[in-house]
Amino acid sequence: MQRATCAVVVACAAAGAAALIAPPRLSSPLRLVEDDGLVYATPADLTAPAREGVLTVVCFFGKGGCGFGSTDTPAGTWSLVSVRNQALAVSGNIGEDSPFYSPALARAIVSGQWRVVRRTQIDGQPAIVLSETATGPIAPLPFLLWVSARTYLPLKFAAGAGGTTSSGIFSYLPPTSASRKLLQVPIPRSYPRSNPLKS
Repeated sequence: MQRATCAVVVACAAAGAAALIAPPRLSSPLRLVEDDGLVYATPADLTAPAREGVLTVVCFFGKGGCGFGSTDTPAGTWSLVSVRNQALAVSGNIGEDSPFYSPALARAIVSGQWRVVRRTQIDGQPAIVLSETATGPIAPLPFLLWVSARTYLPLKFAAGAGGTTSSGIFSYLPPTSASRKLLQVPIPRSYPRSNPLKS
């Protein structure tokens, strides 16, 4: 089985008047509440779900702590969970069941679920900016998706408006130890670990 190491970094922040894409005008800086990192192996057969990975959650602050899936991480701590032998429901999955699967994106553009906004470049490669329509598969709207103009693989997204927005960057790395080091979530030295490694 050929594997690739994939990661999706998602940043969520509460903002008084955040606007999609344009820098928000805030009376105070955004505070990072939680930093999650999920490293998983994608099978060569992209139609199969990822079945193993390691989840790191760092909870900076938050009423009642932070959570991702079945984890519960108290504020001021971090947790690490090994996930094995179960299908991972990850937004970065680009397999056949995902709205980010390249052939599905192409079909969705033709059927009107996505609208081509413009062509651009990201890190020197040609890209297309897509805007989801009301009939699209992802919510909340507005949802913008940048895809490679060559492969239609997703490159980044920006979603939501008003008080909460989220954005993500898709990265595709070879399955090497050097690549895995790039995907580690930084943990403040003063934060204790809140759980043993579970599987």
